[in-house]
Amino acid sequence: MRCKICGGSSRETHSAIIMGQFQVRYWYCDACEFWCTDEPHWLAEAYSKAIVDADTGLVSRNLTVTRRLAPLLLGIFGNTGTYVDYAGGYGLLVRLMRDVGFDFYWQDAYAQNLFARAFEFGDRQRTPVTAVTAVEVFEHLPDPLAFINEVVESTGTDTIIFTTELHDASLNTEWWYLTPMLGQHIAFYTRKTLEAMGRQTGMRAYSSRGLHMLTRRDDVSERKFDILIKTSRVTYPLAKKRITSRIQEDHVAAIAAASI
Repeated sequence: MRCKICGGSSRETHSAIIMGQFQVRYWYCDACEFWCTDEPHWLAEAYSKAIVDADTGLVSRNLTVTRRLAPLLLGIFGNTGTYVDYAGGYGLLVRLMRDVGFDFYWQDAYAQNLFARAFEFGDRQRTPVTAVTAVEVFEHLPDPLAFINEVVESTGTDTIIFTTELHDASLNTEWWYLTPMLGQHIAFYTRKTLEAMGRQTGMRAYSSRGLHMLTRRDDVSERKFDILIKTSRVTYPLAKKRITSRIQEDHVAAIAAASI
């Protein structure tokens, strides 16, 4: 099997029963350390629910990402800009980031937007976008490079900030993040894989404490990215003071729209 990231030759590491019914092989590229399943023909069934019941960390994860993301965006882009949360699920991160004060919008082809209604990116067509976020998306991608290219083309952005759990290249078949019983996690990365994706797409790859970034900007160093993430626990309250929340503004807009 050819590696979907670098084009190298991948070797089979093991097989597993996906969703209790499909015998599936896993493949690993020694060159870029990308680890993935066979072509995922079972995804339609796996996504009968866009967000599985077992994702008990959804709220906690979005709160954590908000606290790290706000100082990062302010440190790189300042207090202006337009952002899109790609594959944004129920819209929780969009609402949280708008609560802080960022001009965030939602996009998701599968999930129902519950928390960020009226802020769907498809309706706004605001391009170019300053940065795109993708929280717990990359492990679901049959073709990561195609996804990156789609995001860049549809939004005009030069920066994608995302989360995914990196593996340690030990190829531990009991690693909890594989979750074969759910069938949605099909692609797994190391820092080396992120760098390979960056080379393939003309972007720099940075990673710190579970937050990763691919960017074409030349004014962001790896050191700056790392510091902004590591100090976010302290700087998040300060960041909130530097930017005006959109809670009241969005409330007024929603009332006005309802009265039309």
